[in-house]
Amino acid sequence: MNIKKRILSAIVAVSACVSMLAVSVIAAPAGYSDYGVSDTKTVAEVAGNSVALTDTTSGTSVDIPKSALPAGVTEVTFASKPISKNSTVHQAASSAAAAKGFSNVTVFDLKLLDQNSTAITQLNGKVAVTLKVEGDVNTVLYYNDATNSVENLGGTVKNGFITFETNHFSYYMLAKTASTTAPTTPGGNNNNANVTTPSTGDNSTTTIVLFSVMALIALGTTVVAVKAKKAK
Repeated sequence: MNIKKRILSAIVAVSACVSMLAVSVIAAPAGYSDYGVSDTKTVAEVAGNSVALTDTTSGTSVDIPKSALPAGVTEVTFASKPISKNSTVHQAASSAAAAKGFSNVTVFDLKLLDQNSTAITQLNGKVAVTLKVEGDVNTVLYYNDATNSVENLGGTVKNGFITFETNHFSYYMLAKTASTTAPTTPGGNNNNANVTTPSTGDNSTTTIVLFSVMALIALGTTVVAVKAKKAK
């Protein structure tokens, strides 16, 4: 009799554990079963001025100011997926990045979904996205699959993650950039477009001044030596 009770108790305990695990698994929205997803949050119920969402599979996260969300959006879910290196998208993106001097590319598809599981592609302001760093990379690229072009968004690397800002969701890439490649804004404007370097004429002027100073020092030393000799 005691054995039966022990078996029954064990079955109940196992069932409870299974139920807890089932509850803890976040169900992916329809059409996104192969994506890692965050929990869904109701915007009005979130305290503060922003909504933070994290894909529990990869650790990718986004911090969205409420003011950046389009009108009518009441719930949001964040979804992300690394693109297979054998896919057409990854190969095209890698080629476009390589043409600009980037390497070690990993492509991600990032999505922000509303209460109807519809992708929100354009926002009313910038959001901060954080990706887990994989390999030797130091920047984030935006890949425009319509024009087959890339834009360097830069990013801040800290504690194994890189954070960048954007105002829309699409394909993004982790990449290693050459030191001569300057970051651009999502609109494609070069942040360093107004930076200038000294002209060779400036260097020549500096050289002439240095030689003149050295000549004056040498002349002064000679005069002092001559006077000292005459004094003897």
